Amino acid sequence: MDILDRIVQLIETLDVLIALATGAGAATVVLRIARRRRHRGFWRLRSPIQMSLCVATSAATNTGKYTRYATGVGQVRALSDITHSLKQAYGEDADPTVYMSESMPAEAVRCDLVLVGGSKNNTVTRRFLDAVFDDVGLRFDPDDENIIVLDGVRYETLVSNGAVQKDYALVLVTDNPFCNGRRVFLFAGSHTYGTGAAGRLLREDLIEKRFFLPRRFLCLAEITVDQHLDLTMKTVLFRPLKPGTHA
Repeated sequence: MDILDRIVQLIETLDVLIALATGAGAATVVLRIARRRRHRGFWRLRSPIQMSLCVATSAATNTGKYTRYATGVGQVRALSDITHSLKQAYGEDADPTVYMSESMPAEAVRCDLVLVGGSKNNTVTRRFLDAVFDDVGLRFDPDDENIIVLDGVRYETLVSNGAVQKDYALVLVTDNPFCNGRRVFLFAGSHTYGTGAAGRLLREDLIEKRFFLPRRFLCLAEITVDQHLDLTMKTVLFRPLKPGTHA
């Protein structure tokens, strides 16, 4: 935890004490501050205004005049949880610039960066994982980018009768290799269900259950799918990460 994180925690603790001392509406205020603190404990942004959000490009349609890019259902589901958390943490200041991966300008990666979707459909995710591989040991298999490979261990989805029955969700938070002092937040999955569940992993596990998150970490969860719904989620791995070469 760096000095800025400590200062922010001290300020928020003081806010709680003031709310308790005033009495009137104290419970509501304390709950609001506690909720904000939990969400900020995940993001830890110096300036939420300076943030880029890059979504995987799942389809490209040539309209005859221009190419229209679109993303998938899993990315949309994850985005719902991501943007909700940012608003809880920073209010109206949390308004990241959203890009599709295929049309994202090169300079947009030089800030705090949210990536949604794996290497298969998000070229920025591929560049990011290539850049931090020596520090993190994570990538999607180049021969089958629906397979997550971590430290040589392959996490493969289970498909039966043409339907996904088991998927994986991934959240990675570490230093931005494209700009010193900035951070990257990756939400991805092996398939649609895993990517969508990465948002659930943020909401149900990382924010609600883990009150003292390290500044850099990797979290992987297994998703059981039934009737096209991700019913259960089990954390497979949670690993704090050391500062890498880009810290």
